[in-house]
Amino acid sequence: MAGEAIHPREGVRLVVELIARDRHLQQVERAHLQVRSPALRAPLEMARVDLRLRVDGETVVAGVRAWADPATPPLSAVADLRREDWSGELWAGGNDLVLQAWSAQMADTGVVLAGKGKLDLWARIDNQRVMDVRSRAEFAPLAIGARQPWLPGTDERLTS
Repeated sequence: MAGEAIHPREGVRLVVELIARDRHLQQVERAHLQVRSPALRAPLEMARVDLRLRVDGETVVAGVRAWADPATPPLSAVADLRREDWSGELWAGGNDLVLQAWSAQMADTGVVLAGKGKLDLWARIDNQRVMDVRSRAEFAPLAIGARQPWLPGTDERLTS
């Protein structure tokens, strides 16, 4: 399936099938990822994604490295989850991250990012719910801006 686009449901089905078979290690390298959703104004695109998935009995360990721009360092994530209830831990982060590369991925949020540095984020997941998040970030310089002003809407929520 190298280089072929697949429907998201098919991708989920393949991952579930791999987990159900207790296969020990699967990997995808140099994939291009595009996410389309009614919640997004424009597709979310990753220039490159590498994924490793290991199933060991009742545990699933997944690691992913994603590049918004192949010329910049990737953002990495590792999840260690129990198969019975999808509880466990998640780490995401990276070194020498170039925030400008990720700014386009956040276009729908109205936020613009710039800077370079290190990020570590840890999350505890219980029954598919994020229960605790902790982070450490070191960016210098760091700039965060708004693409448009945030104003209160009719329902008192901020919108841009």
